[in-house]
Amino acid sequence: MDLRKVFIRSIFSFSVLSGLLLSLGNGCNRAERISLDASKGNGLLWNVVPSILNTASAPFDATLIPSTLNEGDSIPVTFALTAAPSGSETFSFAWENPSPGNPGVSPTNATFSSSNTTATITLQPIDDNCLEDTMTLKATRSSDGEVFRFTFTVNEADKCTFVTGSFYTGNFNGFQNADQGCEAEKPASLPGDPKEYKAMISGSTTVSSVVYTRQATLVSNCNMLSTPGCTSTTNWVLRSDTRYYRADGTTLIFRTHPNVPAFDFSSLTMDNSMDGSSTKVWTGIASDWLSSGTSCIATFGSWTYGSGNGTYGNANSVNSTALAAGTQLCSTPASFFCVRQ
Repeated sequence: MDLRKVFIRSIFSFSVLSGLLLSLGNGCNRAERISLDASKGNGLLWNVVPSILNTASAPFDATLIPSTLNEGDSIPVTFALTAAPSGSETFSFAWENPSPGNPGVSPTNATFSSSNTTATITLQPIDDNCLEDTMTLKATRSSDGEVFRFTFTVNEADKCTFVTGSFYTGNFNGFQNADQGCEAEKPASLPGDPKEYKAMISGSTTVSSVVYTRQATLVSNCNMLSTPGCTSTTNWVLRSDTRYYRADGTTLIFRTHPNVPAFDFSSLTMDNSMDGSSTKVWTGIASDWLSSGTSCIATFGSWTYGSGNGTYGNANSVNSTALAAGTQLCSTPASFFCVRQ
C-alpha cells in the first residue's frame, strides 16, 4: 500500500468537506439544494449524500397557526415572522391544488417589515367532496421564490350517504333498526364511525311504552317558499345548508335549504339521484317532507307490520319521487338511504 497516496487522498477529502461546510455556513440565511457529484473516484461521504435538503424552518411562528380548520368557515390566521426582516419582505398565499369548491384566501399577499412582523390571513377551506381531507396552504417568499407549506386537517361539513345493498321487508321494527342496517353496511371507504350513519325514514315506534319518533316536519315543505321553518323536527337526519354526496364521495346529490333541513322539491330538482340504480328505498315520507302515514303501521307503530303498505322512494330519481314514488306491500323488500350525521 502506498501510504503517501492514502495520505494525499485523505487530505483532499478533508479539504472538500471543509469547503462544503464553510459554504453551508455562509449560506445559512438562504438554504439551497446542493448536489454533490459522486460519480468520480471514491465519491464523498460514502456516496450516501446525493443532496442536502433545505432544512430551514418556516419563517413563521408555528404556535400561532392552527392545525385544524372547519370547512366553510372563514378563519383568521395570524402569520408572524420569527425574526424581523432587514427590509421589506412580501409573501403570497394560495391553496395548493385548490378543488372546484373554490376555497378562499384573503388577502393573497402580505408585506412584512422590521416594524410590522405579523399579518392576518383569512382562510376558508372548501372542497367538493364529503371525504375527510387535508388542505395545504403555500406561502411563497417573493425575494427568492422559496415556498413554505402549511397542511391543515379540515373538519368536513359535507355529508356522505349510501343506499344499502341489502333489502328489508317493512316490518324491521322501527327506524332504530333501520339505523342498525346502515351501521352494518357502511362502506369502509366512507369517513366516520358506522354509528354516525342513520336512515332517512319517517315514523314512530313504541318500545317498552316509550314512543320513538323520527320526522322532518309537521308543516308542508317547511314553508320554504314563504317563511322557512320546520316544526316538530324530531331525530331528523338532514341538516340545513348542507351538501350531501353519493357513496363515491364526490357526486353531489343535493344541498339542503339554507334555513331548513330539507330540499326544495317544489321548485328544484336534485343535482344527482341518491344512487344510479333503480333501487327502491323505504321512506315513509310524502313528497312535501311530511310523514306519509303509510309506513307498515301496526299496534306498536311504524315499520312493525309485514302485511300493510309502506311509502318508498326511487333511488334513481332527482325529483320528489326520491321521497315518495308510491307504496308497496310491506312484505316486499326495499333498501335504506343512509346519511352521515
